Amino acid sequence: MAAGRTKKSRSRVSAEHVARMVDSVRTLRKLGIATMLEASVFCEAASSRDATLGEIARTIGLPFSSVSRAAYELEQRGLVQYEAHPTDRRKKIIRAASE
Repeated sequence: MAAGRTKKSRSRVSAEHVARMVDSVRTLRKLGIATMLEASVFCEAASSRDATLGEIARTIGLPFSSVSRAAYELEQRGLVQYEAHPTDRRKKIIRAASE
C-alpha cells in the first residue's frame, strides 16, 4: 500500500436502515410506483425544491426523455403535477400532487 493511503473499510448497513428502506419501498408500491425510475422522479418531485424535469434528469443521471416519460405516467396516476416556471415559459416545475 502506498504511503499516506489507508485501507478502506467496508461500511455495513444496519438492520434498522434496511427495515426503513423496505418500508419506503412498500409505501411507494402502495402509491402505485413500481420502478426505480418512477420512485426517483417522485422523490425528487416531492422534495421541497422547485425542480424542472431537466434538473431531475441531471440529478438522477438519466436521459431527459426517460424522466419525462416517467413523470407523464406519474401525472396520469395523479401522483405529480406540473406548475408554470416563474421565469421561463418553456419549462415546467414538477411537484408531488396535493392530497
